[in-house]
Amino acid sequence: MPKNANQFWTDVDLAKLAKLMKKYPVGTPDRWEIIADVLERLPSEVTKMAKKIKDNAYMVRLSLFEFEDFNSRMDISGAS
Repeated sequence: MPKNANQFWTDVDLAKLAKLMKKYPVGTPDRWEIIADVLERLPSEVTKMAKKIKDNAYMVRLSLFEFEDFNSRMDISGAS
């Protein structure tokens, strides 16, 4: 079971998911499995939350400053 499986999604988690969705666009083989692996979550919960983000059911509430700071520190390069 992944470390973060079935845990609450924080704003940082949502921002990371959104960034990973851009890094691995539609058509990427095993897209959701890769993203789930990076987030240490189940693919089913990642796809469910991605749909909510797409449908604007969830908003990432980071100020521009916080997002830029977070963005500069976030390392998602470890995924293959």
